[in-house]
Amino acid sequence: MDDDNTLRQALRRETQQLHDRLDSRFADADMGDRDEYVAFLAMQYAARAPVERWLNGFGDEAPVPSSLPLLEADLRALGRALPDEAPFTPPMHGDTTGAIWALAGSSLGNAMMRKQVMRANPDLPTAFLSDGALPRFWRDIRPTLDTVVDPDREERAVASAREVFRCFLAAATRPNNKTENQKVADTA
Repeated sequence: MDDDNTLRQALRRETQQLHDRLDSRFADADMGDRDEYVAFLAMQYAARAPVERWLNGFGDEAPVPSSLPLLEADLRALGRALPDEAPFTPPMHGDTTGAIWALAGSSLGNAMMRKQVMRANPDLPTAFLSDGALPRFWRDIRPTLDTVVDPDREERAVASAREVFRCFLAAATRPNNKTENQKVADTA
């Protein structure tokens, strides 16, 4: 099988520009810096919430393990409010495989990022970065991603992956994200 024709390769090729734009947003971030780390966690929460809700609406598909409780725990441990959700427009006829690929694949660097965060500031909470469920899920979906699919399905999968990246970009480029600027009200 020609690896350039697999669904995974098509998704990577067709979303590379969006992926690069998203990566550049946090390329120079100091994840040991509390405010920059909060901005990263807030972006993850704001983008994942609407995408996960959309994916969970498909009962017959394996849902992506939710990262929201872990992100919520980290943000609350940092004394921050949960951010508003980023805008997400599911494609009318999108194949959820592309969205699943985008969410699950984004977890692949979390273990390395966790080590960097812990080295820089061991007081920061890392429940989200420590999660093993998404990397396991990624391994489980790899056989599906490493197949050749018909052009129509590929196009629909690419459409859903692009919308996920656009949602993450919207969350990453928000001015004055409320999580960066407002602390959770002290209820104690």
